[in-house]
Amino acid sequence: MNTTSRRRFNAGFTIVELLVVIAIIALLVALFFPAVRTSREAARRIQCSNDLKQMGLGLHNYHDTFEVLPSCSGGIAPNETDMTSSASRLSGLVVLLPFLEQDGLYEQISQPLKTPMMTYPAMGAAPWDEEYEPWHRRIDAFICPSEPESDRDQPSTSYVFCVGDVTRIYDQQPPRGVFAPGQFISLKDIEDGTSNTVMMGEIQYGWLTVNQPERYLDQPGLCIDDSPSQAPLDHPRTRGYRWADGGAGPAMFSTTLPPNTISCAVGGSDGVNGVYSLGSDHPGGGQVVLCDGSVQFISEAIDTGDLSQLPIAPDASGESPYGVWGALGTRSSGEVIKDY
Repeated sequence: MNTTSRRRFNAGFTIVELLVVIAIIALLVALFFPAVRTSREAARRIQCSNDLKQMGLGLHNYHDTFEVLPSCSGGIAPNETDMTSSASRLSGLVVLLPFLEQDGLYEQISQPLKTPMMTYPAMGAAPWDEEYEPWHRRIDAFICPSEPESDRDQPSTSYVFCVGDVTRIYDQQPPRGVFAPGQFISLKDIEDGTSNTVMMGEIQYGWLTVNQPERYLDQPGLCIDDSPSQAPLDHPRTRGYRWADGGAGPAMFSTTLPPNTISCAVGGSDGVNGVYSLGSDHPGGGQVVLCDGSVQFISEAIDTGDLSQLPIAPDASGESPYGVWGALGTRSSGEVIKDY
């Protein structure tokens, strides 16, 4: 009787052995969950890359149709009596809609729209008009899957237009980069090569300081050095907050500051000159689509040259003072780009 009991006892786990097994399981769980998070982020980044590829394809199809690329910001100019105009500030995303499988929405925008309050003309309504229903549509293809869920119910965009290595964005004629407000270029105008020139990229919903001083336009590096102590980051109108708005704050980025740094609007909050950076919720950088349609990841550590130098004048030519990143933003400045 005693022998049998002893054998049954010896065949089980001791408390020490049980604790060891529990510790091993806990370790495996601790190793497993970070791997799951990493794989999920990798999947989100791939989806974001696919979104940008579709943007690039849409831009090329638009070019095939109209023989120019769209302006990043334009529309019907306002006047003293027309409160329903687009205020010359519709994003280029609006005219890209039919090339991004959003034909129905574009058809609605391109026709007059009557509401109980007023009748909007075709392509009318300023992008901030609260009564114009199309501007309140959320378009999933405009939102990077890595964006926080709290931001994804907004009519926002993660994908915006590159305006080159400039800070005086509204003074360009012709553009230093591929896009500038009210300006149109052809692919044949991209003399640096379509594989060396950025067309669009992604931005974070946020990271914008407003009403910054004029000196930032001459020394963009000051945006990083000074602005966090001078202006709050929680301004309600931040980056990408309205996909239909073609203002610099919500709809553009420049190739001056490195990715995932702060942006600075000078003398205002929306359609003003300033230093607007690429950004994403992907670790280590952000993605861009080049003019040849390929998507590349731009590291936060990319060479940005000397950010204390004056930018090249908006209407001038010459190599960018802002390193490889600045060179990727220009379309005809003759830089030789090797690695980034």
